[in-house]
Amino acid sequence: EQKNSKLSFGASALTAPHASACFPDFINQFPEIQFIHTELWDPTLINMVKDGTLDIALVGLPRNDSDRAGLHIFPILEEYVCVVMSKTHPLHDRKNVTLQELANEKILVTSSESGLTRLMKSEFALRGLNPNFMLNLISIEARLSMVIKGAITFVMNRQFEWYNQKDLAVIPIEPKIHRTLALIAAANREISVVEKTFIQIIKDGVAKRLETT
Repeated sequence: EQKNSKLSFGASALTAPHASACFPDFINQFPEIQFIHTELWDPTLINMVKDGTLDIALVGLPRNDSDRAGLHIFPILEEYVCVVMSKTHPLHDRKNVTLQELANEKILVTSSESGLTRLMKSEFALRGLNPNFMLNLISIEARLSMVIKGAITFVMNRQFEWYNQKDLAVIPIEPKIHRTLALIAAANREISVVEKTFIQIIKDGVAKRLETT
């Protein structure tokens, strides 16, 4: 069954570093599997899993999201959205901030195709707010260099702990906006033994990497 078989996996530019740290464990265990890795944004990855283009993906799923239909979901952890700002920003010492308070800020986002960007745009729109979304900087490092100069950006609380926060404030949005970081596969097909092993390796590895200290 495993001879000449393939496994295709996708993650976003923001979650791929956490997953890729686990790849060697899988490749060493199944050297005969052709392993294909794709980096795209979460909404695209979800569609590719559903239509069979992709076997498995690591994505952030908003709660009560219609995107969950038609999927096997293997949750890793719950996250919530935080805002990152310089410690010189007037709001930097707050325990939390509201979207109303952020509506007049310069907000840096990654891409209009990003699941997190889409989620936050919809959350602002639900409140009748039209914030100033600027640029499309995928690199977290590039965004943080502008945050130091006064802009703000959104991150998921667990994933951001990997970056140096010395000059930055990381503040939860109130009310909290949650997502589930999860592996997904199409619900209309059987998951192979190899895929089950891969899912377990990624689940365990990403959970350990992102666990709070």
